[in-house]
Parts: sequence; structure tokens; C-alpha cells
Amino acid sequence: MKQSAVVIFFLAFSLFSTLNAQDIKIDTVSSFKNRDLIEPIYVSQMDSGFIMTDSLPRVQKSTNITGKQQAKKSKSANSTFRPNPTRSVWLGLVFPGLGQIYNRSFWKLPIIYGGFAGCFYAIQWNNKYYKDYLSAYMDIMDADPNTQSYLKVLPYGTDPNSSYAKTYLNQKQNYYRKYRDLSIIITVGVYALSIVDAFVDAQLHDFDISSDVSMKIQPTFIENPSNPTLASTALGMRFKVNF
Repeated sequence: MKQSAVVIFFLAFSLFSTLNAQDIKIDTVSSFKNRDLIEPIYVSQMDSGFIMTDSLPRVQKSTNITGKQQAKKSKSANSTFRPNPTRSVWLGLVFPGLGQIYNRSFWKLPIIYGGFAGCFYAIQWNNKYYKDYLSAYMDIMDADPNTQSYLKVLPYGTDPNSSYAKTYLNQKQNYYRKYRDLSIIITVGVYALSIVDAFVDAQLHDFDISSDVSMKIQPTFIENPSNPTLASTALGMRFKVNF
């Protein structure tokens, strides 16, 4: 009986120990499993931060926005008009003002065409009087009494048969011929200037002009260094140029 009781007790103790060991193993395994579950969550929480995981999408989003803005800037930079100087010169040679139109400097067109209009008017005006005085001079020099156009241009009371009348008509026709030719030269100069302006404007199209370019004029007192007294002080103007 005692041996049976000892055997039963031993078996019960062994069974209890085995079950307890399995419970400990299960708890250990479950704790490790829970730890595996908790730690990623904890790390995720720590990383997102609440610093990393949550900030990474934001950084990626900000990077995407910055990339889009840079793409828009590069696209707008590529779409910015940049004139070709050679083409603007050729267009200016074909017709005055086309170079400025190509460079999109439309505000210069009234200046250019106003200059041409003034030159053409001067050419026409001088040429008209040149022809009148030339015809009068030729009429007064011939012996034909039927050609008397000089009577329209000679000063009142001038004798047509005098040498003064012939000299006067000759000087007048030379005068208007000179200024007619000068007007033609100025017209060519305006034409060449429009071409040069188109070329320079195309070359300096992207030139950055600083906002500090300015000139200030203000009154000031000028002192004499050798005699710094009030009597030697003069009032003057000071020019200040920033560039």
C-alpha cells in the first residue's frame, strides 16, 4: 500500500511538473509572440513618432510637390521666349521694325516709324523746293521768254535780269539739294540703327537689370578743406549713382 501510494504520488508529481513546464513554455512562447507583435508596433509608433513613419510620407509628398514645382519652373523656363539675334537682324533687313516685333519690343515701333516718317517728310519737303528752285534757275539762265517760273520764287522787287537773281536761285537750289541728301543719309542711319537695336535687344534679352540702378540728385554744402569756415562754404548739388 505504501509503495502504491508512493508510485501514485510520484506519477501525480511528474504529471503536475510536466503540465507546469508546458504552461511556462506556452507562456514564454506567447510572450515572445506578443513581444514580436508589440515591438514592431512599438517601433512603428516610435518611428512614426512619431517621427519617422509618419514623417516619411510627408517628406515624400513634399518631395513630390517640390518636383512638380521644379518641373513647372523648368517647363516655364523652356517656354520662355528667347530671340535669336541673327534672325532679328535678317528680319530688320527685310523691313524696318520686324526685328523689334520679333523681339517683342513693341514699344519701340512708334519711335522707329516716327523717325522714318520725319525723315521721309524732310526728304519730300526739301526735294520739292529743290525742284522748284532748280527749274527757276534753269529758266532764268535760258533766253526763252516763255519760261518764267523764276518769278514765283524770287523775292518781291528783285530784277530777274540782275546777277543777284541768278546767284540767289543757284544758292537756293544747292541749299535744298544738300538738305535733301542729308535727309536721305539720316534715313539710312535710322534704318541701320533699327537693325543694330534689334540685334542688341536680342543679345541682351535675358540680361538682368538690378533694381538698384538709380540716380539721386540732392542739394549739399561744399566745404573748402583749406579754409573750413562758414564763409568758404558753398551750396551745390550732389549726384549719386547706384549700379
